Amino acid sequence: MPPKLPEACLDDIPVGARFQDPRIAAAVSVTCSQLIGQSIREDIAAMFGPFHM
Repeated sequence: MPPKLPEACLDDIPVGARFQDPRIAAAVSVTCSQLIGQSIREDIAAMFGPFHM
C-alpha cells in the first residue's frame, strides 16, 4: 500500500507553482500526439485518439 498523501490547502501553494487545467490538457494532448506518431500498432494509436481530442 502506498504511503498516505499529506494534506495540503490550495492557498498554501503559490500561484506561479500551480498547474492550471488548460496547461495540463495541452500537455496530455501533446503526449498523446507523440504516442500516436510513434506507435507501430494501429489499435494502440487509435486508443490514444480520444484522449488527444
